[in-house]
Amino acid sequence: MKIAPLFLAPTPDPTKSFVERYEEIYRLVEYANEAQMECVWFTEHHFSDYGYSPNPLMMMAEAARRAPDIRLGAAVAVLPLWHPVRLAEDIAFLDCVSGGRVDIGIGRGYQPLEFAVFGADLANNRGMFAESLKIMKKCWTEDDWSFEGKHWQIPETTVFPRPVQNPIPFWMAATTPPSIRGAVEMGYHLCTGTGALLDELEQRNAFIDACFDELGRSSEGIHRSVNKFILCTNDPSEVDLAIRESKWQIRVSRDLTSGTNPPGGRNPAPPFKGEPNDEIWKQRLIVGTPEECLEIIRAHAEVGISYINALFDFGGVPHDVVQRSMKLFTEELMPEMESIKPRVSTPEERAANAEVFVNRGDRYTGV
Repeated sequence: MKIAPLFLAPTPDPTKSFVERYEEIYRLVEYANEAQMECVWFTEHHFSDYGYSPNPLMMMAEAARRAPDIRLGAAVAVLPLWHPVRLAEDIAFLDCVSGGRVDIGIGRGYQPLEFAVFGADLANNRGMFAESLKIMKKCWTEDDWSFEGKHWQIPETTVFPRPVQNPIPFWMAATTPPSIRGAVEMGYHLCTGTGALLDELEQRNAFIDACFDELGRSSEGIHRSVNKFILCTNDPSEVDLAIRESKWQIRVSRDLTSGTNPPGGRNPAPPFKGEPNDEIWKQRLIVGTPEECLEIIRAHAEVGISYINALFDFGGVPHDVVQRSMKLFTEELMPEMESIKPRVSTPEERAANAEVFVNRGDRYTGV
């Protein structure tokens, strides 16, 4: 099992300065490097206190300086919001100056306000995503190429620099059957949303295995990751804190998805219709004592998860609590991670669970 911190940089406290907030994040990045964690990941979000990480590549560039010994990841770069040639150049440059440590997560995006401000049509995000990906690969592998598409037209050009890694590891945000099938066909690692329950993860991974079976291809070396809010603590009262602040995070995400977010980027995050009670909500988290957190992680491996993007820093959890949680987690749990292996579903489980995953109407996307 691989564990790596993921940073949204949420800031519901309006009194906290941007400079102070970024310094908090990079203190955690430095600690992740000291603790020899797998990677540090940064999201892309705009115009909201949901996350102060508008450019994951710039966040990664500073992380490359502060964390010289671990990998650097974008989770995810929203392809329709970038010019693909510019994005390919920036990724290649970052891979060069970091010594080939870049992982790139890619996604189509989902927030209407982000698309509106950048002048992109959310309804076209699937087509823009596909074209962007083709162009980026040309940038890194071909000389004197051109591209004529619906969304982008590129005259004959050769792009420099080229990345150190060939190929750069790709991770694809994939929560629906068509997206999952596409990621499997391209050989990408698969990411899913924040907080899916174990039964759905089991069904999803069975569907992933079924897709590999259809292609006659081994899934060895392909990670299945999930984002999880984590608060590792010996203080029982902090379990309620984790529930409350993760609720703020998901409520804001839902508002941003629906386009009902308030102006000014500040989100009161009221409860949403059908919001689960605290008991069910807690099942979406990794929270509790080190022993309890370890049991939850083992349960994720049992349903096929091999990589956890750990949201130690979420909502308005105080920075000292985040630091203590991350330190307790790494000291008590990290030595156990190497021995935890994801279970591969049986053919019978794939047949049953994959069909359930495709047909279920309550598929959880993380927002």
